[in-house]
Amino acid sequence: MNASGFKGLSVLVPAREDYGKINKQLDEAKTFLLSRGIDTNVDLFRRLYKKEIHDIDPYTLIPCYYGWLGVRFDTIGNVYSCCRAAKPFGNATEKGFSQIWNSTGYAQFRKKAFQINQRKTSVEGCLCASCPHRTANMKVYEGLHPLKRRLHSPQGFS
Repeated sequence: MNASGFKGLSVLVPAREDYGKINKQLDEAKTFLLSRGIDTNVDLFRRLYKKEIHDIDPYTLIPCYYGWLGVRFDTIGNVYSCCRAAKPFGNATEKGFSQIWNSTGYAQFRKKAFQINQRKTSVEGCLCASCPHRTANMKVYEGLHPLKRRLHSPQGFS
């Protein structure tokens, strides 16, 4: 449980006695998807649910690219760099999205997120420890650095 008392998805972590059944299902799903040319993140998922790595751990090795990959709008037009960010960068209905996307503040977020692996701490105002975008970030990293993934882990990230 985090400092705010929110359990998040931790209540859905499977019990150890279920690992065998889950592993079998994951192997079947992976084989099926790969046979159709569809890449998976099954191995990463397996490591996460077994708690072999913590949510923030990938960011000790790789940068966060999410400042370039996506954005979140709330129902009144506030623009957030990530769904785990607490503070908006502005309101698109007031400033326009382009102005916010290209703002100094958003650029600073991108820079801090890109340096997360050097700092080894979350980006201020963002709940990186519960990041749902780590798989997307790993995919970008692997695409940009196809040989480096082998250096960080014998199994790679995915």
